[in-house]
Amino acid sequence: MAPKAFLSTSTFHVRPGKEREFAKLWEETVCNLATKAGCTKAGIYCKAGSTIYMTTGHWQSEQAFNNFFNSPEAKPVIEKALALCSKNTPDRMFYEIIQERAA
Repeated sequence: MAPKAFLSTSTFHVRPGKEREFAKLWEETVCNLATKAGCTKAGIYCKAGSTIYMTTGHWQSEQAFNNFFNSPEAKPVIEKALALCSKNTPDRMFYEIIQERAA
């Protein structure tokens, strides 16, 4: 049986004044590294009027996700991103992808 694709979401509480730096780091570094590791689609979103950010990733498998977050290339970048947050651990959720289609 093929590995199941899934969606990961992570919520970050970015420190005020660090929003641009966080978004730029995520867009330029984390997203690129994740794509190389098996992430097929990624996004970053900000809750309107706040410093709460949510990132999403569509992963080929749970193993691809784990390999990415445990890789020596990703760890220092993730640590840098977390240093920009008021909470040093993001709230993560994982969802098995049942079906997707364009609207």
